[in-house]
Amino acid sequence: PRYLMGVGYALDIVVCVALGVDMFDCVFPTRTARFGGALTRTGQLKLKSSTFRDDLRPVDEACGCPACRSVSRAYLHSLFKADAPQAAQLLTMHNLTFMRNLMGSMRAAILAGEAAYRAWVLGFLRDNFPGSARDVPEWVRAALATAGIPVPDEWEAVAGGGGDGGGGGGGGGGGVGGGAAAGGERES
Repeated sequence: PRYLMGVGYALDIVVCVALGVDMFDCVFPTRTARFGGALTRTGQLKLKSSTFRDDLRPVDEACGCPACRSVSRAYLHSLFKADAPQAAQLLTMHNLTFMRNLMGSMRAAILAGEAAYRAWVLGFLRDNFPGSARDVPEWVRAALATAGIPVPDEWEAVAGGGGDGGGGGGGGGGGVGGGAAAGGERES
């Protein structure tokens, strides 16, 4: 397995998995939760912001974690404003669930085959950069091209794709869908 420490942003993980990384270790999901950041498939929500004061939706409607099943964005916002420790605890549960779902859906896409994995990665990018594929950073384009996943100039060129609310990525080892994340062997 290939291990990478300190990488925790969903986009970075998607790219690194495509390049062959299998394991990650980072404080990002928990630290972000302590400061009111909720991880979602379309980016991070800053629940301390007054934008969420009256927002009665769950943190992420696609998430089944205890926080998303039981409290609203507005409630978490009020807990953060009151400096209640429960806010960070609930959001930590959510963020760790998000990361588990990200990795699980990525693994499922890898196991489903090269085409499914490519579609999943491109769907993840489309969710994070909905305006235009041209908004995808050049470093992401270059890294994914190296992994055999070219990013189109326009999303209309992408058929299907997307995940189940978890995020995207895939195994490396010289091609899409390989590596230990997909159950394959790698040379050390």
